[in-house]
Amino acid sequence: MTPPPFVSAIIPVYNQKEILEQNYPSWLEQAYPKDRFELIVVDDGSTDGLENYVQEMSRLGPVCIKYFHQDHKGPSAARNLGVREARGEIVAFSDADCRLAADWILEISQGYADERVAGVGGTSRAMPTKSMVSQYCGYVRMNEWPVRSEGTIAYIITGNASFRKEYLTAVGGFDERYAWPGGEEPDLCYRLSQKGYIFKHNRRAIVYNPHKQNLVELLRTFFCYGMGDAFLVLTKFSRWDLVSVRGITWLYCFFKALLRSIFFFIMTFKYFIKFPFQIILYYGEGLSFLRALVYAFFECTKNLAFQYGCITGYMLGKFKGFRKRG
Repeated sequence: MTPPPFVSAIIPVYNQKEILEQNYPSWLEQAYPKDRFELIVVDDGSTDGLENYVQEMSRLGPVCIKYFHQDHKGPSAARNLGVREARGEIVAFSDADCRLAADWILEISQGYADERVAGVGGTSRAMPTKSMVSQYCGYVRMNEWPVRSEGTIAYIITGNASFRKEYLTAVGGFDERYAWPGGEEPDLCYRLSQKGYIFKHNRRAIVYNPHKQNLVELLRTFFCYGMGDAFLVLTKFSRWDLVSVRGITWLYCFFKALLRSIFFFIMTFKYFIKFPFQIILYYGEGLSFLRALVYAFFECTKNLAFQYGCITGYMLGKFKGFRKRG
């Protein structure tokens, strides 16, 4: 009988020791041969005693656990470090705040019979807390499935995903210019799709996520999503940046980018117009008026944060050298 593929499960962690403690058992209790997977914890410069905790868990076994530390560079760099140190032909990713179903590794490592498949995404089910923000995220099914576009999977989300290590390495891994969570997955999957690879969705590969616990976390997340989205748009379509030009050309390009950003900023006021209609929509779905009002507020501010992230990312991306490849 052919043994199952060796899987390296990678968790990037930054100052989330207490959160990881709550979900760590779900990583160790996987219904997958213990000699066919390893757990790699990448410490992205934490200062909360994470190393001592992981080392203690490593001594207890029975799963092979590896710990690596880096200066704080963001989740993209942390995942790349994990991939470099991984022994598995399949590298799987989730986050410290996710609780895994017992058969997660078994399911997320399936679907690779077709050589064109570069990655598999799973299903992230909401695990709402008492926080209304968390409940809102669960209600709108935030990041529940891989993102589709034109009938195909455009990208899979690293809170619940796996990739062939060979393919991931061949395209250079995650772009470490994405120094925050948000945008790195669309960029990676875009580069893989440009090579002709495809992605699959396994609904049975399940993780449980409490999502964001307060409004600041929610807005920060969507602001980062906006910046990442702008970076990817620049990578796809922009033929110029503010790194490769000089002199008068630089000034022209700078003011062109600035005027475009101002236009985008003005367009964000449409969300204030949509706000009362969003209340009506949620109320019509059976929510109480108060909850409909609060959820509409979350929806409006979330979209504003995303748009402001796009504006910031557009300008920042120009200075970081994001432009169309080739």
